[in-house]
Amino acid sequence: MAFKVSTAPGFAHDRDPETFIGIEYPLKKGDNLNGYFASTATTLQAAKTNVKMLLETSQGERLMQPQLGTGLRRYLFEQATDELRILIENDIVDSFAKWLPFLTVVDITVNMTNNTLEISVSFALSGNPGSTASVAVSIGE
Repeated sequence: MAFKVSTAPGFAHDRDPETFIGIEYPLKKGDNLNGYFASTATTLQAAKTNVKMLLETSQGERLMQPQLGTGLRRYLFEQATDELRILIENDIVDSFAKWLPFLTVVDITVNMTNNTLEISVSFALSGNPGSTASVAVSIGE
């Protein structure tokens, strides 16, 4: 007789309170129960940290991986047009496809004001489309 595996939302390691997925950003000291640095407990929390890091990293900034990042700072002093918004959105989608293929972009909002880019990205885990989250970053503050 076959048994059906639980269909509870999330991944199996998300339900284990003893398992931690990644490190929180910005770095801060943890409670020493889960390591020296504060850790993320679920896949969705780890994905939010990864998205924020990817959006805030410029290409060429990371050693040994010069292509990592979105390079959004290069758009700071450009004139705000619809074409520029589309270009920024395409850069973000391309970066997700290369560096975070386990995530699906749901929505991107780009606001350009006073030489600041305010970007909000909504995404879902590819293995669990019901679990969505969003991250907002400001570039140029």
